[in-house]
Amino acid sequence: MSIDVSVRAWCGDRFAVLAVDGEVDADGGLVLAEAISRIARTQQAVIVDLTHVRLLAAAGLHCLNCVDQPTDGDQGALHLVCPESSIASTILRATRLHDRWPVHRDFAQAVDVVMSRSSVELAVGGPHVPT
Repeated sequence: MSIDVSVRAWCGDRFAVLAVDGEVDADGGLVLAEAISRIARTQQAVIVDLTHVRLLAAAGLHCLNCVDQPTDGDQGALHLVCPESSIASTILRATRLHDRWPVHRDFAQAVDVVMSRSSVELAVGGPHVPT
């Protein structure tokens, strides 16, 4: 197992960014899931940057899939960053899990979506539900 999960950025309590580098196998998946769960308790969103993931094994994907996705209004909405050419993007599409979470082609797109959602929530006093 070779994985590095680090907090790359914070934006108050709006979001945190977890940068993942290495292999997301069974052990790495547990490390990642624990980091997401811990940070999601205090953030409106968690952006997980999978750009530098070299392996996304079935066991690691299972660990990621087991992370609870909050209901509207709960803390910790999960967003993934996976460039279309990345192994993570390929695996998510092949397993049809690309619709399980919001998947963004780059970090800037993920931040734009999270910040626009946060702005709408702050303006209307609750979660924005797209129609």
